Formats: sequence, structure tokens, C-alpha cells
Amino acid sequence: MIVGFFIVIIGIMLLPYFNVINPESIYISESKVSEQSISLTGGIIDSASLYKGYKVDYRDHALYVQIQGNLLSLHKSSGDFHLNIKNKYKDLHKIYIQGSDKTNLELVWEKR
Repeated sequence: MIVGFFIVIIGIMLLPYFNVINPESIYISESKVSEQSISLTGGIIDSASLYKGYKVDYRDHALYVQIQGNLLSLHKSSGDFHLNIKNKYKDLHKIYIQGSDKTNLELVWEKR
């Protein structure tokens, strides 16, 4: 009974923990960029990870998107995502999915 209690406590402690998903574990099925918005649709290939959110960073005419996930969720969740980001970035040329290491990048959109 005490072991079960500790397992529950550890699980509750890990619920808010988000990790940045490796770009090699992400697929982008659709990317659209307009003057008003940036839309990325895709999912996490790793079936154990659940989509939890994203962070963006803009520099040198490129948008770097970090997809966040975790293993546990109290809410209905999956690895699929649809990001709709307000396009407040002037002269955007490229969009990358970025891992926790800033050099771990996957190009998902480029201006033509």
C-alpha cells in the first residue's frame, strides 16, 4: 500500500513536466504562412509522447518552434497538433522545428 502511494505521488509530480520533443520524432503534414497567421499541422511519431504545447523564437528571418510533450496526462490528449501562430514576424524566410539543443533543427517551411 505504501509503494502504491509513492507511485501515485511521483505520477502527480511528473504531470506538469514538459520536455522538448526531438525534431526527428515530429512530422509536419501541412504548413501555411499568410500575412496574418502561421499554421503547422502534424504530430509526434513517438507513440508514448503526448502533445502539450509549443514555444517560438524568432531571429535572423527564421522562426524556431519547439514542440513540447510529456508521457502523462489527466486530460484527453494525443500526439497530434495544429498550431495557429499569429504572424507578427516581418520578412519571415524559414520555419524550423527545434529540439532542446539549438543546433538540432528540421526545416519545415521556406519562402519561395
